[in-house]
Formats: sequence, C-alpha cells, structure tokens
Amino acid sequence: MATSQSEAVKKLFSLVDEGMTGELNADQVQAVHDTIRMGGVSLPQVKAAMLYVCSDPNVCEDWELIDLLKEMDRRYFLIQDFRWEFSMLDVDRTDTITEDQARWFLQAVHGQHFSHRKWNSFINSRPAPEAKISFAEIEVELCNIPSYADVLEEEEEETRKKEEAERKKRLAQEERKRMKEKLEEDRLRLLEEQKMREEEKLRQEEEKRHKAEQVRL
Repeated sequence: MATSQSEAVKKLFSLVDEGMTGELNADQVQAVHDTIRMGGVSLPQVKAAMLYVCSDPNVCEDWELIDLLKEMDRRYFLIQDFRWEFSMLDVDRTDTITEDQARWFLQAVHGQHFSHRKWNSFINSRPAPEAKISFAEIEVELCNIPSYADVLEEEEEETRKKEEAERKKRLAQEERKRMKEKLEEDRLRLLEEQKMREEEKLRQEEEKRHKAEQVRL
C-alpha cells in the first residue's frame, strides 16, 4: 500500500481502538474491513485470517493490520467466486449441497493438498453428519491455504498407519505360524505317546503269554 493508504489504515485502527490498547479483536478487525469492502467477510473468516497473519491469533496489533486486511481481501474476492460455484451445485436452490458435492468442491479447490483427515474431522464434528452442507460451513476451508506442514503431517500419519497395519499383519502371521508349529508338535507328541502305549500293551501281552506257557509246563 502507498503511504497515504498506510496512514488511512492507521487512522481506521485508531478510530476502532477506542480503549487505545494498541490491539484489535476479531470483531473490531471485521468492523475495519467492513468500511473498505461492502458486506465484508464473516467472523470465522476474520479469525482464520488472523491465525494466518497475526503473531497472536486472538488480537491484531497496528503494524499487522495492513497485512491482515490484504489477507481478508484475498478471502473476500475468493468468496465471490466460490459463492457462484456453490450456487451452480445447489440445483434445488436450498442454499445447501450434498456431502459428496462439498467434498468434490474442496478437492477441486485444493487439488493434491486436499486433506482427508480434515474432511473426516469436519464431517464427524457436525451435529447432523448426514445433513446437507451450507456454504457457511465450508467457506473458511475453501479460502484457507493448505500448508506444506499440514500435508507432510498427514503423509507421515498415513505412513504410520501403514506401518502399524503391516506390523499387526506380521505379528498375526507370526502367531499363526507359532500356533501351527505348536499344533504339529502336539500332534507328534500324541503320536509318540500312542506308540508308547501300544508298545507297552504289546509288552504286557507278551509277558502274559510267557507266564501262561510256563504254567502249562
């Protein structure tokens, strides 16, 4: 922004910062942006923008306001496009779309950076998971910029899950092998015991015959 614009932003900051704390909360930041863009952005969008820009995501200091307003502007103009695209999916004109449509929409926006973990978390956190989805529910995520750290974390989690699944599979295979070996050992032991019993029975029968022959003599 030019110097005159910077000065104008500082004046806006001072006007809204009635307590002269040097900090603005989300509601105050939203009020500043409303004076610049008609309709502004929703409070959740303001909070998401503050999370991206401000050192403390709960407040905005005067030196952060210009960058914060730029981020809010980015979201503001994206929302105009996303609302139109959402309306194209909303063929029944209910201001809602199906879960599959919402998932497709987010995947189309974020491409290979689409987070399956975030999506599942979002679906599971809804009061009525089977209900159709409104624009307000996904507008922030549509405008969020997926970070490399998030993508890397999700890839690492998937790797951990695969490794854990492979470990369990290996343990199950080892357990089946151990059980098979034990069954074979038990089978051989039973055969040996049966053989010994039969040999003992034959020995005893032989002794009886031998004694019977001696008695006859």
